[in-house]
Amino acid sequence: MTGSSPDDPGEVYAQYEVPKNSRKNTTTIAKTIGSSKPKKEGYTFSHWKERNLSDPSKLGSKVSGVIWTNETDQYIYAQYTQNVKLYFMTGSSPDDPGEVFAEFEVPKNSRGNTTTIAKTIKTAVPCKVGCQFSHWREAKLNNPSVLGNKVSGVIWTNDSDQYIYAQYK
Repeated sequence: MTGSSPDDPGEVYAQYEVPKNSRKNTTTIAKTIGSSKPKKEGYTFSHWKERNLSDPSKLGSKVSGVIWTNETDQYIYAQYTQNVKLYFMTGSSPDDPGEVFAEFEVPKNSRGNTTTIAKTIKTAVPCKVGCQFSHWREAKLNNPSVLGNKVSGVIWTNDSDQYIYAQYK
């Protein structure tokens, strides 16, 4: 289901015939939907969650492998993370932002390896007359009017848009 719960089921994303009372490795994500992921505007797919078998009006566990079934149809719901915009700016600070060089939609509250330079801007760099690009520097998450850390790999986001500024030599 493209919706996130029994109360908001959305549309049927995919449908499969599977054995009743399935346990162990009989019915799995890999054997059914595989790596296919639904899309929802403004959101990034996070994971699948099954309907609770004993109380179908509630969500059950996260499904990452085995899918348990009983005597009735089982519904698996898509879970999403809301997105924010990530802006790479040609200017060097919030006081001198320049122009938007590149823009990406990324998951809000991103940590770890979810949002990175390699997954967004890659090796693209802005040009500034008389200057050579050095690196990217983010606005502080807790105070976006101040420059924060140098960004060379992982990019953290909060629940609002994030700005990253070009630094020049």
